[in-house]
Amino acid sequence: MSIEMQIIVKALNLPLLASAACVAVLAGVVALWIRSSYRGYSALERLGEKGAGFRTALIVLAVAYTFAYSWLSVHRYHKLMLGSWDLGIFESLMANALDGRLFVDYRGPFDHFSPAAYLYLPFWAIWRDARVLLVLQTVVLALAAWPLYLLAKETSKSVLYGALAGILYLLYPLVGAGNLYDFHAVALSPLFFFSMLLFMRRGQWKRYWVFVVLLLAVKEGEAVLVFGTGLCLLFTDRRRIGVLTMAVAVAWTAGVLLAVMPWITGAPFRHFSRYDPGAAQAVPAAARAAQAVALFVYTLLPLSFLPARRWRGFVFLFLPAVAANFFASSSYQWVLFGHYGLTVASAALGAAALSMRPRDDISRPQASAMPVFALIAAVLCNILFSYPAQQRWARHAEYFKAGDSWNVLSMPLPATPARRDFYRLEPHDIVFLAAKDYFPKGSRIAAQNNLGYFFAGAHKLADLDQGAEADFYLFDMKKSYDTPAGGYRALLERLSAETDVKCFFRLASGGGVDFLFFAEGEAWIDFYETALEAARVATDDYTPRIIVSAVEDALGIPPTYPMVMQRIRPPEAAAAQGEID
Repeated sequence: MSIEMQIIVKALNLPLLASAACVAVLAGVVALWIRSSYRGYSALERLGEKGAGFRTALIVLAVAYTFAYSWLSVHRYHKLMLGSWDLGIFESLMANALDGRLFVDYRGPFDHFSPAAYLYLPFWAIWRDARVLLVLQTVVLALAAWPLYLLAKETSKSVLYGALAGILYLLYPLVGAGNLYDFHAVALSPLFFFSMLLFMRRGQWKRYWVFVVLLLAVKEGEAVLVFGTGLCLLFTDRRRIGVLTMAVAVAWTAGVLLAVMPWITGAPFRHFSRYDPGAAQAVPAAARAAQAVALFVYTLLPLSFLPARRWRGFVFLFLPAVAANFFASSSYQWVLFGHYGLTVASAALGAAALSMRPRDDISRPQASAMPVFALIAAVLCNILFSYPAQQRWARHAEYFKAGDSWNVLSMPLPATPARRDFYRLEPHDIVFLAAKDYFPKGSRIAAQNNLGYFFAGAHKLADLDQGAEADFYLFDMKKSYDTPAGGYRALLERLSAETDVKCFFRLASGGGVDFLFFAEGEAWIDFYETALEAARVATDDYTPRIIVSAVEDALGIPPTYPMVMQRIRPPEAAAAQGEID
């Protein structure tokens, strides 16, 4: 097989298509059986007589979604699986705003225009902790199911179909993937977009325009949803509002990209480079077509292809949102990785709700097999394609792997030891969580990406690279986040050679060194004295805490001071062995 053919076969994503075919066949067989079965049909008729059963199911699922993804987000936070390149950016954005500096994160000027992110600021002001942002993000995404339910109910004139839309949204793999990928302002898009469409349908134009502005304020790219909505209105009796909506979207985008962002950053909008035509042309046309087939199956099958039932929503809402990512030069965008899929999810669900035809006989909405097929397909797609929370990187739209499947609301089914291990904190994680509290407030910290978000709100944070100048340099030798190994090794060698730098923290386990913490000058003294004092006074309880102990360094770096490590044994046992003075 030629190299070009290998590229095309991989782009076609045959494992994904095979899994999708199995989902479609199984859902179709069950739906037709239930429809033709007297008992199954009668049960559906009783449950869907007024749709109350499905509405209750939607509420229960929304609560389950909130608890599941809140726990997963916080658990991944504790397992060092997030990054300062997203969570840390927004964390420092909030902290700087409270200090009077808007649109500034730990790197400098914020590189997107997301004023809507400051809607979280009152909550952050009450409790300055990144976990607040993670939980709020989950709550906001769960709340979006309600305006979508109302929109679909009023479009279809059926409570059943309204609840169905909300259930499909909560089970949609792209929503869960965006929820777990750190924190992003774009998580507000589904709530604002569905509300905007709801008030558009009701003809409540003042409220409609409020949510138009809110949606545009989420991120510069969300203008594609507003512009598409204007196109939909253009083909109704509200042509003037449609034209005005499109004009607002275009004017807002031009103003933000050409004036506002250069004013904030002092340079042209740097993300223009993501739409380099040359980069898109570098992929063979046949491979692009194969990718498109797999992508449409991946995005539309969990919704039973409902967005394609009416051409306006499909052409004006869904296709532009997909195209804006698919033709980007960034691979993360065209595979809808992480938060990049939330805009597409909003467009797909909005188009699905608007495509539902009015049901004349609302007392018997189950006369079609579609609701049963849609529910079964959505559940199976959630199990097969939902984001595997136990992995840092997972890109189903690029290449589906069976090992990433078998999750329910992204909760990995504990079928293997590796999956069971996900549900507990490792000693590697515990020691860092204990040590992080002893760095002096306001100190300059250069940290590996999966460590930096713990310091973004209260310290002067920098990314760990060759140009970093800090009081502390923090290396995680076991976990990484897009770690450029060569650059880190060069920085390690530089720090080890400098006479004014001390490696004061070393944790070695059976598998080698877990962490290396370096300090510039005498910065380590405050850290050490704080940790030692805590170890001496905390002798009356059994909670994990810090003690001081020496350990052999597997890397051969001469020890310069005792490291700080986690004590997990009872105080009396540790004292008996001389570990506590």
